Amino acid sequence: MRKKDNFSQLKLRSLLKALEVLDDAVTVSQLKFFLNIAVDEGLSIVGLSEAMDYDQPLASRDMDVWSEIGRQGRPGLGYTERRDSPTDRRIRECYLSASGHKLAKRLAEAL
Repeated sequence: MRKKDNFSQLKLRSLLKALEVLDDAVTVSQLKFFLNIAVDEGLSIVGLSEAMDYDQPLASRDMDVWSEIGRQGRPGLGYTERRDSPTDRRIRECYLSASGHKLAKRLAEAL
């Protein structure tokens, strides 16, 4: 017979349930990338790479995974999008898409 779940176990189960919508190929590093966008939308790839102490190419690849673009012949997840900066047309800023906001909300509620 299994002991009753304590509060921590229940929260972790809730978090696992919220993460089920993600592709099995999403890494912990890529999840951290998504969460950084959720916390500070509007950063550029350079800004995100600096905030996370990432190489810029790695940040760009992670953005591809979370956006519609995808990587290695696989479609993207569609949880993020790039937008032109209103102040500098050379800069593309990173935001959550509508589905990205829903995922971020589910993850926050699970914690």
